[in-house]
Amino acid sequence: MTEAARETAARPEGLPTEQVEDLAQLGTVTVRGATLTELMTDELLFSRATADVKEGDPIAARIAATTARTVRVLARQVLGEDGQPLKTAAEWEIYGGRHMAVVYRLYGVAERLSSPPLEDVEKN
Repeated sequence: MTEAARETAARPEGLPTEQVEDLAQLGTVTVRGATLTELMTDELLFSRATADVKEGDPIAARIAATTARTVRVLARQVLGEDGQPLKTAAEWEIYGGRHMAVVYRLYGVAERLSSPPLEDVEKN
């Protein structure tokens, strides 16, 4: 895959992006919004992980599913200077253990970019 093709795959054309600066050990990163397929896949995986908890704690299942979605979103939507994903999901797991506030901040930006305000939807 060429460098241009990798960047297009990591950063599909037409999605909103935002620069986030001065993060613990990350510097400046680009956060992008999600595609419809990404959003629907995340929802499906979350639903499957929490739907049929017959044994164990349903709250723990929701926490695990939320954590999995969070690291999946970060691994897909937080890009480095080269336009490629900054870290893998496993790397975000480790980083998040030390820098939870940064993970929450980046996830919040990704969510905001992926979900326009209702008033924007109503205008269209």
